[in-house]
Amino acid sequence: MSRFLLTIEGKQLQKRSVEKLVRSLKDLKKKGEVDITVKADNPPTSRAARLEAALSQVTEAASEVGELRDELQEWYDNLPEQFQDGEKGGQLQNAIDELDSLVDELEGIDGGSVEFPGMY
Repeated sequence: MSRFLLTIEGKQLQKRSVEKLVRSLKDLKKKGEVDITVKADNPPTSRAARLEAALSQVTEAASEVGELRDELQEWYDNLPEQFQDGEKGGQLQNAIDELDSLVDELEGIDGGSVEFPGMY
C-alpha cells in the first residue's frame, strides 16, 4: 500500500476554508491561490538515510525555533520603552535568549562524523 503526505499551505486558512479547498483543489492550484505538495511518505530504510532524515528534521526545527525567536524579538522591539523595561519586556527577553540558545544547540548538531559499518 502506498502512502502520501499532502501539505496545504495558505495564508489565514481556517477549517471551513480548508474543507472548501479540498473540494476544489484543481481550480485553486490552477489559479495559483495555494501551493500543494504531494510527497511520497516512504520512510528511509538504511541507517544512513534514516540519520540523514533525522538531521533534516533537526535543521527544520532550528529554523522554526529561529522564526519564533524573531517573532518575539519583533514583539519586544515594538513595545513602548516603559514596557520593554518592565515585567513583560523581561519575560520576552528571557524567552528570546532561551530560544537563541536553543537555535545554537540545534545548529551545532552534526551527524557527519557518523559512519555505519557494513553488514559483512
